[in-house]
Amino acid sequence: MREDLMAAAGRRVVSSRDAERLGVDARALRRAATDGRLVRVRRDAYVDGTRWGRATGPARHLVQVSAAARALPDAVFSHESAAAVWGLPVLGGWPSSVRVVGAYRGGGRRLAGVVHRSSTLTVETESRAGIRVTTCSRTVVDLARERPFATALAAADHALRAGLVTEEELALLVASLGRGGGCGVHGTWWRTPPGWPSPPASR
Repeated sequence: MREDLMAAAGRRVVSSRDAERLGVDARALRRAATDGRLVRVRRDAYVDGTRWGRATGPARHLVQVSAAARALPDAVFSHESAAAVWGLPVLGGWPSSVRVVGAYRGGGRRLAGVVHRSSTLTVETESRAGIRVTTCSRTVVDLARERPFATALAAADHALRAGLVTEEELALLVASLGRGGGCGVHGTWWRTPPGWPSPPASR
C-alpha cells in the first residue's frame, strides 16, 4: 500500500477513485481493509485503521457524516449527525446511521446507513467544514424532540456556553415550531436550575 494513500486516509475519508489517482487498484484497497490498515466506514469510503481505532464516538460519527456527504453532496444532515458537525455532546451513545432531513435528492435511491426524514417545515441550514447541516439552534431542538432530556440539556448548555446559539434563538424556534409542528417541547427547558451541576460531556 502506497504511503501517500495511507497518509491521505489518516487525514480524511478516501475512495477508490482517490486510490486510483495514487496508483492503487481496487483489489489492493480491499486487502488493506481486510487486514486492518484501512477501515471501510461505508460503501467506497475508507479511513486509516489506526485513526479509526483511536477515535471516540463523536469523532467516528463525524467521519461517517463526512463519508455520506461525499455520496450525497446536496444532503442536509440533522439531529445527531448535525450535532457531530457542530461539536455538540450527545449522551447515551451515537447512532450507527447518519441522519438527513428535508427533500431527498438521492436520485431515487436509498443509501445504506442513511436515515432520511422528510419535513414539511422550513429547515434553515448552514455549511460547516463543507458539510450542510441544520442550524445549531434547530439541531438542539431536534435533539430535544427525540432524545432524553439530559441529552437535550447537555447539547443546549454546550451550544450556549460556546456562543453557537442564544436563548432568544432557541425560544423563537420553539415558538415558531409549536406543538402543531410536532415540536413536542416548549418553554425554556434549556435553562439549568440554579445549583444544578453542569451536564456531563459526551462520550
